[in-house]
Amino acid sequence: LAAYFNETKHLGVDLTVVNTRNWERMVIAPTNWIFRPTSPAIPNWETAMVYPGMGLLEGIEVNEGRGTPYPFRIFGAPWMNPVKVLDALRSKSLAGVRFEHQSYVPEWGLFAGEVIYGMRIIVTDHHLFKPVATGIALLKSIYEVHSYNVPERLYKTVVNPSGKGHLEKLLGCRLDEC
Repeated sequence: LAAYFNETKHLGVDLTVVNTRNWERMVIAPTNWIFRPTSPAIPNWETAMVYPGMGLLEGIEVNEGRGTPYPFRIFGAPWMNPVKVLDALRSKSLAGVRFEHQSYVPEWGLFAGEVIYGMRIIVTDHHLFKPVATGIALLKSIYEVHSYNVPERLYKTVVNPSGKGHLEKLLGCRLDEC
């Protein structure tokens, strides 16, 4: 992050990043832990695992599972072609995860009461799964299938009052540059 901000904010800091010795990425599934929801939209461990990547869907007009019992674990839109998106995803060779077709009707949120054509995400190996890389691959697949004609979602926040450009703010870059 220091290198990113130094470059993007043109800080000009003489920066040296020192790698940690003997560090290895390790994910331990909390089989006997008590999970405390970090948000109303993150009710369980499975959701917490996928959220860093699936939360990127908030930047486009895709229901990210809000309004269902499975937020961030199912997603789609009335206009989405999940068969073609799934084919595009398979070409990306994502490890530790698979996707299955899933249609649903959210009770509230984006597209409430409408039939959503989409998919569900299933983590098959927590050690291999990379949530952000998976989320970016998913976004690219949706854009490829729908000819880059994917509606932007205006997502108003304190730091982004207009809601415009939310996906780029989440990614820190344009999707074609990530």
